[in-house]
Amino acid sequence: MEWIRATELAKIKGVSDRAIRKAIISGKYKGHKVCQRYEVLVASVEEELQEKINNLYTPKTNNSDYEIPISEKSKKRALTKFDIVMQWRKFCINYKGKKVDAVKEFVSVYNTMTSKEFSYENLNKISISTILRWDKTLKENGDNWESLAPKYKPHSYNESFSEKETVLKILLNPN
Repeated sequence: MEWIRATELAKIKGVSDRAIRKAIISGKYKGHKVCQRYEVLVASVEEELQEKINNLYTPKTNNSDYEIPISEKSKKRALTKFDIVMQWRKFCINYKGKKVDAVKEFVSVYNTMTSKEFSYENLNKISISTILRWDKTLKENGDNWESLAPKYKPHSYNESFSEKETVLKILLNPN
């Protein structure tokens, strides 16, 4: 994770948002303003905080040997979501005004576009909360597009034939 929101850093550090903004302005931390929020470069904060941030925002890995495969359809949808979030971030940086207005305008433009180069055939209309959720998921997982793919585990049943037979008898008996 390269950047962290000033509000999140304030929570981790146990100080106010204003204190973090003042630290950015004074040059203690490297940061910039995106729409109406500040972001801080993680490499510019103290080492103990960097460790905390990396521990909090590093995706947890399962120790299981089973890795969930991503189908081509899921991969295409995840990459489409990733592209939309990247376009939204660019739009937000260039937008002059409040973040809320930027999100509303972007979603409105996206949902009304009929051009094939901008609208994606495998996603329907999106909402404000959807794009914010995708953005949060990406930030928590280091902008890894795979985090937007569904993580469905296939069901596996280890019942023997006699167990299945018994269950069917119980279910199908009209007692």
